[in-house]
Amino acid sequence: MAGPNLGRVLTKRYFWQMEDQLRRLLLRTRIHTTEADNADTIGGKTASDLLSPARSDLAAHVARTDNPHQETIASIGSRSDTYIRNTLAGKVPVGIIPVSTYGIGDDLTDDQTNAAWVANGWTINCNRAMNVILSGTPGLLQPWSLDLRTIDASPANKTFYVYLYTKLGVMSYQCRADTPPEGVAIMYLGTVTTNASGIASKSFKNVIRIDTFRISDQPLGSVIPVSSGDYDAIVPFGAAWKPL
Repeated sequence: MAGPNLGRVLTKRYFWQMEDQLRRLLLRTRIHTTEADNADTIGGKTASDLLSPARSDLAAHVARTDNPHQETIASIGSRSDTYIRNTLAGKVPVGIIPVSTYGIGDDLTDDQTNAAWVANGWTINCNRAMNVILSGTPGLLQPWSLDLRTIDASPANKTFYVYLYTKLGVMSYQCRADTPPEGVAIMYLGTVTTNASGIASKSFKNVIRIDTFRISDQPLGSVIPVSSGDYDAIVPFGAAWKPL
């Protein structure tokens, strides 16, 4: 085949190729256009509609406080409160110097500290805020009130003991029927005694303590003995100390 016939064949073949390419281009454009037109809906529902149940379930899961995954202290790589306390036992307490005080920070006398505690029936109240230090860490205790019947349903003719207590950095009063030993996280403050009809007496004093040893001019158990007086007229230790 030669001459004009070959030219016509080549022209038709080129035209067919161009037509096929154009058809493919139009088909692709139509597909993309259809997808774009329907991008916001699937089966007549928007993306927000489809995601709404999942979002609702997620919000409900986040709000749960009943440990749905059944995690434990060990499974999250943490330590129990008992383990931490046992590990820290005997170590230097928090603070530059492990000093503890009660009443001293407010410049109160023993009588004023005791007067801050008021009895009313079975209720004992501390009617003022108190600046305290426990093992070198300062804190402010707000006025406090406690009905002894929440400690013992039959509180008559008994003795209760009030402590300064800290847990996870939060200081608070604690009233107990027993007498746990003092430690870096707990300090004895005073005693409340009852009779048949209510609180009969209460006894609170200022506290100065280094570590777990109190500073006192009287032999009151494990204390650091001190005397009082002016620098040029120091009062010697009393006979109760039975010095050698």
